[in-house]
Order: sequence, then structure tokens, then C-alpha cells
Amino acid sequence: MTPRNTYIEHDKYLGTITIPNVKYFVCRCGEESVSGEILQKIDEEYKRLLSELLLKRLSSIDDINRQYMTNRELVAKLGITRQAIAKNFLIKGRIFNIVLFGQRYYLRESVELFLRTGDGRFPLVNEQKPNMSPKTPVLLSAAQSIEIINEQSNKNSGNLGINTQKSTAF
Repeated sequence: MTPRNTYIEHDKYLGTITIPNVKYFVCRCGEESVSGEILQKIDEEYKRLLSELLLKRLSSIDDINRQYMTNRELVAKLGITRQAIAKNFLIKGRIFNIVLFGQRYYLRESVELFLRTGDGRFPLVNEQKPNMSPKTPVLLSAAQSIEIINEQSNKNSGNLGINTQKSTAF
């Protein structure tokens, strides 16, 4: 086993997540031995990076109501109770959301995608743009992300790559 000091994870929605100053081991076969402490740090960094990327989408305070919906609006859109939303880990994990001014807001693009596919996540950054440093992420809209996913899927397998069946998780 080879010791490593910086853990790097590539997330298809947020880009590269780097956890510095942690010790873990990599087997010759490529398997990683990661502690619970590192997993917790990854989760914290994921949440921090997600919040940062969602905040960058706002050019002014007025954009909150245009780009995000409140819990009340989400209840109306999904047709379920606030309690059901709070308990449903699929909604919390599959619809991008952020807490601003003590209130949770849900990204409208993410909600619409969730309603169509059962998963509202999409790449928020594109680290593969030509003529750009990999450390300079580019913010993408849901439509741009779906277009990229479809292009890649069409090249690889000839299908759209997105499940268009409505989720029956509720």
C-alpha cells in the first residue's frame, strides 16, 4: 500500500474536490483505504463547494426569486407536504438547494429536471473547456449540461443517456 497525503475526488456535478493534509492509502490494485474522518471532510467540502457554485449563479439579490424557489413553492410544484420534503433524502440529495438568510431555496432548473427525470442534479462546472486551466471551472445551466451529457451519450451508445421516465419515489 502506498501512502498519500492529499485526497482528490472527481465529482461529475461539482468538479474536482480536493482534501489536503489527510493520510490514506492506495493499494497496488487501485483501491483506496479512506477513513471515516476523510469521508466526513469530503462531505463538508462537497457542501461548501455546492454552496459556493450556487451563490456564484446569483448576480444580484433579485435573482433569488428568479433562479430559486422557496419551500412553499416546492411543496406546490411537487404536490407533497413540507414534512414529506424534509424527510425525503432523494429530494435533499437530488435537487440543488442552498440556505440563504436562514431559509432553504431550491434551484428552479434543478427542480424542473427532477420532475422530468427523478434526478435534478447536473454538472455545475465544466472543467474540460478548451484554452482554459482545469482549475478554472465554468458555470453551466441545466440545459447546457443536458446537451453535453446527450452529446457524450450519443457518441458512446446512441441513446440520450437521461432517464425520461418520471420518478415514482413519492
